Amino acid sequence: MESTLEFLTSKHATLINDYKTPDGRFNEGCGTIAKRVARRLLIEGKTPYIIEIQGRIKDIGGNRERLTPIPYSGRISWGCHLVCCADGVAYNPMLGEPLPIEQYCQRAFEEDVDIFNCVSESRIEEYIELGSHPL
Repeated sequence: MESTLEFLTSKHATLINDYKTPDGRFNEGCGTIAKRVARRLLIEGKTPYIIEIQGRIKDIGGNRERLTPIPYSGRISWGCHLVCCADGVAYNPMLGEPLPIEQYCQRAFEEDVDIFNCVSESRIEEYIELGSHPL
């Protein structure tokens, strides 16, 4: 099985088409990718967890700004984004390399973001097994 870093590099190459396959269909979502990264990090002896990144609240109703990922030059936007982390480092193939969480958010998104713990270290193995996806 490829290492986490090898996975990030190879997956980065497949995401450059706006998370779509060459024929225009959407490929894996960020949640599936986060699970796949978490499995690798566990095997490598790290303690992963998953964060949810959301845009800032934009009005009194609690609606949030959409996230606009910089690598895709405004072609796509998301309501939220899930990222696997360990020891304060974000492991996500969108940028192709592990980065400290704050640095990842600054390089990945055009706007300020809010970060929430989504799946804790203590629940990550249970989460991975839900809707299991092959490595």
